[in-house]
Amino acid sequence: MNGRVSPGLLLTVVAMSESLSTLADLVTRPDFVAGLVAGLVGLGVLFGATREQRDIRWWGGVFALAALVAINTVLERRLGVSSGLFVLGTGGWLVGPGSDRRARPLGWALIAGGAAIVGWRGGLADIDWLPWLAPVAIVIAGLALSAWSLRLPHNLLGPMIAISVFGIWVTVPETEHARVLLGVAVPMAFATLRPTHAQISTAGAFALAGMVVWVAAIGGDARPGSIIGAWASLGLVAILPLVQPNVSKLVKEHRWWVIGSHAVFVVIASRLIGLWESATTASIAVVLVSAAAYVWIRSYSRRHQPVAQDDPHGPR
Repeated sequence: MNGRVSPGLLLTVVAMSESLSTLADLVTRPDFVAGLVAGLVGLGVLFGATREQRDIRWWGGVFALAALVAINTVLERRLGVSSGLFVLGTGGWLVGPGSDRRARPLGWALIAGGAAIVGWRGGLADIDWLPWLAPVAIVIAGLALSAWSLRLPHNLLGPMIAISVFGIWVTVPETEHARVLLGVAVPMAFATLRPTHAQISTAGAFALAGMVVWVAAIGGDARPGSIIGAWASLGLVAILPLVQPNVSKLVKEHRWWVIGSHAVFVVIASRLIGLWESATTASIAVVLVSAAAYVWIRSYSRRHQPVAQDDPHGPR
């Protein structure tokens, strides 16, 4: 050893110390603590409910409600967001499985209306295109989350949403609301795992989509490109429902691959695309990266399909 310190090692140590300092600062912030407490209460409610009855589908609704209560308590009262999420949840309930088909047009109208309320009454008017685009993002995110309630294993949804929320927090310039959502996401990440096994419903899917999209938008208005990167941090949560066939088996049997791939996508969306100023450039990059991820996941899914065995009783 010549006694010299490698510049790369020095930069690594500095980066690690800054990261630890940022995390230490996070856990002392009242908004994060408020979200954490609300999330723990939500986890307790779900745990108690699932002990009494299996197949509890309150996860998305409880998640959105916990975040909403914490934000209204420690940051600001948002009547527009609160009413918009309620309308979104009601619409999601009306279009969910088992609902009356005659009520579904009303349900979709309520979903569109709730998304518009969040976009136009949620304080997003600082960027002229945002009240128009945020409702579209809410509906897309809601449809993606709804797919998890219908045909995808629910157990990975909690950890994946927590990774997505972490991506939002490290992307947007104004992090107050994102800290609350991250605080809620930490305990709620465990609610879809054993022993709670909470699941999401279509009502909870659209309510949670409205909350996540709004938090990313309200925190990113100082840098428009960060909003696109934050929305894209939904990552594989939004892409996996598009992948057919065999996506359910893929999520069940290759869970660590799914989690790792999702984390990589979130890093790209949050720490590369989300740092750009231009929303247009960021949107183009998100489309290209999402298309590449879709092709990659679909290819991986096909390679891991079970090989069909010849029927011994079939024709020779």
